[in-house]
Amino acid sequence: MQVSFIETISLVKRLYDQSMLPACTAFSITRMELDILVFLANNPQHRTATDIIEHRRLTKSHVSSALKVLAEKELVIKYYEKDNRKTVYLKLTAKAAPIIACGRDCQKQFAETIFSNFSIQEKEQFAKLSSKLIQNIQLSLTGGNTHAV
Repeated sequence: MQVSFIETISLVKRLYDQSMLPACTAFSITRMELDILVFLANNPQHRTATDIIEHRRLTKSHVSSALKVLAEKELVIKYYEKDNRKTVYLKLTAKAAPIIACGRDCQKQFAETIFSNFSIQEKEQFAKLSSKLIQNIQLSLTGGNTHAV
């Protein structure tokens, strides 16, 4: 039985959700809260709620609610920089470290599961093809050429 591309995306998402559940359960946090913590840890160049919304494609209201809870739990600090009093920046606290470590472990286990019977060459080929696919999608969404380079 051949699975369609859309079905594949759905299955990957379902497995990822399932893979992240142990971290959420262990630390009594929501998936959104965990996603934000791990995103900030994995992407230190992105330090604002807008970065999270744009790069993770999450809704503003959900990110805002989750950041409020994370700040109340002292896992994230909100601050302003000297030169910019309009933008609220985010900083992870030391208290978030064990949650992030657990989340990263869950991500690692997820990756090991989905690539468990891939050769090194197949993983490299998958990375190249995924890169082309992402490039085509991004070009199409921005109104550019949809032909792969």
